[in-house]
Amino acid sequence: MVLGGIAAALSVAVIGMLIIPAQSQSGGTETIRLCSKEGPGFGYDKDVDVDGDGHFSAGDSNLFTDKLWNRDTEEGYGHDVGKISFIKLEDRTATAIIDVTAVLPNGKLSVYGAINFGDPSDPSRIAVVGGTGHFNNATGGLTFHDGRCLGHKGTVIRAEVTL
Repeated sequence: MVLGGIAAALSVAVIGMLIIPAQSQSGGTETIRLCSKEGPGFGYDKDVDVDGDGHFSAGDSNLFTDKLWNRDTEEGYGHDVGKISFIKLEDRTATAIIDVTAVLPNGKLSVYGAINFGDPSDPSRIAVVGGTGHFNNATGGLTFHDGRCLGHKGTVIRAEVTL
C-alpha cells in the first residue's frame, strides 16, 4: 500500500502498547513500563485494504500480535493482540481507533481509544478499559512513543493503572 510507512509506524506504536506491572499494589495504582521490538521474529501484522485500492483509506485496518518485553527486567512477558481501524488519513497523519489486549501470565489488560498518529500536538494517550485476573476492573491511561526496546527500534510505553 502507498501509505505503508504510516501503517508500519502505527504497528510499531501499537504493537507493544500493553502492559506489565512494575510494582504490584493491591487495590492501588501501578506504574507500568513496557516495550515492543520492531522487525522480523518479534510479531505479526496484516494490513486489510477493504476497498482494494492499494492505499490506506477510511475503513482499512491493521491487525497485529507481538511479543511484549518488561523494560525493567528485560525479559519477555506475554504478547498482545490488536487492531488499528483507520478513520481519516491526510498526508502524513492518520486518525485511527486502537483496540488492543495484552495476554499476560497474571491476566489480560485491554486498552482502547482514538489517536492522531503523526500529529506532534497529540500526546498519544489512550484509556485502559479493563481486564481479567490481576487486571480485573482496571482503569487508567497509557502513553506511548517511538524509541528503543532492549537495543532494537521499537515502542516505549508507560501506563498508570488503577486496580
